[in-house]
Amino acid sequence: MGHQIIKQPNGNYSIYSSVTESIIGYEIPREEIIEYYKKEACKKAEKNTKELLDKIDAGDNPYYQFAETWEDVKKTIPKEWL
Repeated sequence: MGHQIIKQPNGNYSIYSSVTESIIGYEIPREEIIEYYKKEACKKAEKNTKELLDKIDAGDNPYYQFAETWEDVKKTIPKEWL
């Protein structure tokens, strides 16, 4: 990502980008920093999950040698769930 959070003397924060070598956020309160990175993490998790599901739907094996089939895992499911 190339971001670094830097605390300012007044207690707020700046976000520095090592990619652009510049400040990309300034005078940001702590809670806003947390909220921003939380949203970014959610976006990344959603993207990764969609990519994984797309591979599974296409019949690919994203788990390589660790893949289990429905028949493999079905025996671990309580009978009342089936």
